[in-house]
Amino acid sequence: MAISPSKITSEQEDQMFRLLRQLDIAPDASQRVTAEAIGVSLGRLNALLKQATETGLVNIEDRNGPDKRARHTYAITARGAGEKNRLTTQFLNRKLAEYDVLHAELTGSASGRTTLSNRTKLMEHNLAPIPELFVSYDSAQKLKTEAGELVSHDLTPRQICDLELLMNGGFNPLKGFLSEDDYNSVVNTMRLTTGELWPMPITLDVSEDFASSLEAGQDIALRDQEGVILATMTVTNNWTPNKAHEAEKVFGADDDKHPAVNYLHNQAGKVYLGGPVTGIQQPVHYDFRAKRNTPNELRAYFRKMGWRKVVA
Repeated sequence: MAISPSKITSEQEDQMFRLLRQLDIAPDASQRVTAEAIGVSLGRLNALLKQATETGLVNIEDRNGPDKRARHTYAITARGAGEKNRLTTQFLNRKLAEYDVLHAELTGSASGRTTLSNRTKLMEHNLAPIPELFVSYDSAQKLKTEAGELVSHDLTPRQICDLELLMNGGFNPLKGFLSEDDYNSVVNTMRLTTGELWPMPITLDVSEDFASSLEAGQDIALRDQEGVILATMTVTNNWTPNKAHEAEKVFGADDDKHPAVNYLHNQAGKVYLGGPVTGIQQPVHYDFRAKRNTPNELRAYFRKMGWRKVVA
């Protein structure tokens, strides 16, 4: 069966949308990783990159580094950001139209949903954009170069998850890993020192040797397990927590049979570091790529869909 021109155009625009979104998430990823993330071949990726560059949506620069697979770095232009927003709206409009057709087929009646243009007016306060901790792309490139000279900490998988949620606003209003005062307040009262409800401490646990090498106010680089610098952190303080007390207050019992308590005593570092974080880039994930959305991306989607009740 021949494919209609509209079908081809729709597919191409979907690919361009996925490309712009992926480059925004991981501008330093290799072409192979990017192609896998958006579900296209390397040949198709190169065609999309050429189109995006020629139309002023993306800037491509050469990058020097040990990984020959990642020879270029990509930056979405202001025009590219606008095109990404346009394609997002178009994608959602198309999905809503498909929903209306399916609803009519199954029920014999119209869905009764409001138009997409009216949906952004709903939940404007509850779904307002969340502050993120990332710096701009240009600032991130400069900071990454400077951070290469800093003392660095290699994050555990658990710490990478915490850092990602700090940077993308998932842990808003936190601006970094908890200070000692905030840690004590959260453990004992489930609230930050500023009064906001916060049930579990978000701390950066490290070894005693690493902690002893740091001074208050010192900046450190936070790297993933492949050595990529994800963020910098200004260490405001460090302390040795009472983990038995933390387990009792947070998990209800100091019992190693509880997985979280077992991790706390037997895997987590003995010293906690606190301080604000400056985000450089998001961690690169190789699984569930289609399901990984930032809080702001989800909020934008909820606004577009007009959803007023969200359980997560």
